[in-house]
Amino acid sequence: MDKRLTKKGFLSLLRRRTVLPLVALLCLFLNYSCTNDDIPSDSYYTFTGQTIADYLASEPRFSMYDEIIHRATQSVTGASLVSLLGSYGYYTCFAPTDSAMVDYLEQFGCETIDGLYDVMPAASADSIIDLVAKMHVISSSYNATVYETQYFDQKLADANLYDKIIYVTNLGDTYRLNDQATVVLRDVELHNGVLHGLDHVLTPSDMKFEDFFEQHPKFSIFGRLCELTEVANRINTVPEDYGYVPDNTDYSEFQEHDLHIEAPQALKFFYTVFLESDSVYGEKLPGVRAATSWEDTLEAVKDYAMEWFLREYDDAPTVLQAGQNENWASPDNYLNRFVAYHIVNKKIARADFTRYTLAMEQGYNHAREYHETLAPNTILYVSALANGHAWPDGVDPDPNRVTLNPKGEFDKDAIWRDDKDWSRPKEDGPIVLPTTYTTENGFFHEIGDLLTFTREEFRGHRFRIDLSCISPEIQDNDFRYKYTQQGRIVFPQGYLQNVKFLTTQTVMFMICPNTNASPGGYNSHEADEMFFRRNYDFVLRLPPVPAGNYEVRVGFSSSDHRGCAQFYMGNDANCDWENENFSSMVPCGIPVDLTQIVANFGYVADSEFSSEEEIQENDKNMRNQGRMKGPNSWRGANGNDKNLRDIGTGHSPQRVILGRTTLPEDGSIYVRARSMVNNDGIELMMDYIEICPDNIFDNPEKTEPRD
Repeated sequence: MDKRLTKKGFLSLLRRRTVLPLVALLCLFLNYSCTNDDIPSDSYYTFTGQTIADYLASEPRFSMYDEIIHRATQSVTGASLVSLLGSYGYYTCFAPTDSAMVDYLEQFGCETIDGLYDVMPAASADSIIDLVAKMHVISSSYNATVYETQYFDQKLADANLYDKIIYVTNLGDTYRLNDQATVVLRDVELHNGVLHGLDHVLTPSDMKFEDFFEQHPKFSIFGRLCELTEVANRINTVPEDYGYVPDNTDYSEFQEHDLHIEAPQALKFFYTVFLESDSVYGEKLPGVRAATSWEDTLEAVKDYAMEWFLREYDDAPTVLQAGQNENWASPDNYLNRFVAYHIVNKKIARADFTRYTLAMEQGYNHAREYHETLAPNTILYVSALANGHAWPDGVDPDPNRVTLNPKGEFDKDAIWRDDKDWSRPKEDGPIVLPTTYTTENGFFHEIGDLLTFTREEFRGHRFRIDLSCISPEIQDNDFRYKYTQQGRIVFPQGYLQNVKFLTTQTVMFMICPNTNASPGGYNSHEADEMFFRRNYDFVLRLPPVPAGNYEVRVGFSSSDHRGCAQFYMGNDANCDWENENFSSMVPCGIPVDLTQIVANFGYVADSEFSSEEEIQENDKNMRNQGRMKGPNSWRGANGNDKNLRDIGTGHSPQRVILGRTTLPEDGSIYVRARSMVNNDGIELMMDYIEICPDNIFDNPEKTEPRD
């Protein structure tokens, strides 16, 4: 059971007792004297025995929002929203006070709800009422979760009824939601959930990409670069595939442990832009500082972009010879690539930079992720929590620090945890500043330095790609990071742009993290898992990496029902992704037995050795058999003090080495997996994939660190 539910479950039982009406009556008597809108920010309210609808009807300070929920209707049933909030369930209501509603209505030139119909068509007024009602209610009946303030996270895992995520900023003595409203009344415990009072109305952003720069002139240089290069035309400007038809297949055969199974009901698209202010361009580029016109500014930025392009792109001479140096709209153009590198076709909210470290065991949550950008065959390295690792005992003065493309190998003298945190960078890249802007289907994050990449730095990375990060749709549609969901998401054929099913029988689903559940979380990287069932045969397209020689590994945990799989590898040269032609992919040796625990390949716990040399020798012996221990970082908080590397029995985490491959030019590696067992009950569990360059796996001067 979710720890958040323990208290709620107990209250639900109490509410059925005959003593509750007396307690509720006493609570109501004590609290009804506080009826004006001037509610102290530290106000609390105790359980009354009412439903949310009852409470709103009885409280004059929320009379206008009460009127709103009586007028708004539910999308599916057509019944008024008040009937939902008056029924049994698990709801979180963020109710704007009457003064908040009056402030909101002023923008429309009216003071009352009825006044909306005097200043606009009825259909428009109905839409506003529907928006306000649904923006402030979260229904979590399917997973039995309510959001009291003690469980507020950087963002709430469940979307509201308007299908928007609510983001939370902890101000110490109160909370701010979506940078719009402050909680002025908190934790009113009610029969069917919890209610919080707000001092402003929550509204979704309707700002488009093209509107952003007009409203925020401090970013005018980057805005004009976007216009010149037409990079904005390659962004997902439509927030949703409105023609998407949900998969209604019955997947109940995969029901286990009372975890619900759901298929995506929508297909949404987002983008994230990292952008520098005009002042950063002036600070970093003398030519911009001295410029007296846009033409002068543009020349200075072009000079910088060309220098970077020639230094970091292997194909720069070929591109310039082809005459792309003045074709600003071409994806091959140097200025176009500079601008496109700032944009990711994926939703990365401010909370998401560190979200994947939450509910992880302290000290084993190295926060590093790679996101594909709009520039051809490039990735962005995001390192969170102070230069890429969690500090002990929370001593980091800036725990939400996020840096892009930091540089340098680890500094051994700075390592604090027994040489385990090997990959702390020496030098920050551009810092992501606290300023974040939300648009209709994306985020703009301000950064403090010019954003480019250094190819040589990337050639020294061992890329670890969690399967939940392999395709943007998983994050865009809010399936990733759903720690409270405790369910399974089934992804139909074609839903994920970087996964292709080669048999109609293939079933792919994600098990969301249950790190808050008893008896504990999964022994998995990021605490979630991807599974493939039935007669599976599929291909994954991995994020692009620089040209070079790589060793590829798959991370998984063993089980006696995980069968046997044949793996294959390929690259852009021998795989036709669009036409699904993968016949030239190379088999990775013999099929892999996924049932074998890691101890069967020579595993001995690190604690059994007396020296680092002995540990490295054990690692080498395992590598000779094609296996590796699990990573030394990132694990679910499953009630013990072992990280994934230290678990050698049961569902033992491990890495199987698929083989080595050469990328002749920058691009993607493709991994195919095909079931070798004709049994629908057999599954392939894939946790993450590692792409390790030869300067790590084949360097006699440096053994691979134990991360």
